[in-house]
Amino acid sequence: MNRDPTKFWNPYLAGVALGFVLLGALVVTGKGLGASGASFRIGVTAVEAVAPGHVAAAPGLRGVTEAGSPLDPGNLRRRVLKPLAGEVGAPWAGFHTFRHTFASLHLSQGTNLLQLSRALGHHSPAFTLTRYTHLLPGDETPVLKLGTTW
Repeated sequence: MNRDPTKFWNPYLAGVALGFVLLGALVVTGKGLGASGASFRIGVTAVEAVAPGHVAAAPGLRGVTEAGSPLDPGNLRRRVLKPLAGEVGAPWAGFHTFRHTFASLHLSQGTNLLQLSRALGHHSPAFTLTRYTHLLPGDETPVLKLGTTW
């Protein structure tokens, strides 16, 4: 398949144009076009359609605190996750711990690597394997005894 290179934008020009689109979205909406932000807003809109008034009663669904300031993931970590993790005897646990555990347990159960990699948003299954595989208790193989006779 031959492609005519004159039909494509210069990559630098395309990058600058994309930057202007993202900046424009931020100026107009005040939130930009981030993937997580977009899915969050879609979810909030769906909740508002199903349960009118629920979003107004739950400031977190509006993406703001009760005082009207934007949600800060650091506050959630400090005020909720860390005290709860300490209470259950895992003060070292953070949000990434859940992601790591999810991936490792799925791999230990034989989940399809490509599907898991996509679910985690990784660029390749090889990255998923190198990042999330380790020996789980019970997965160890017996030690190879060298020097014994066959």
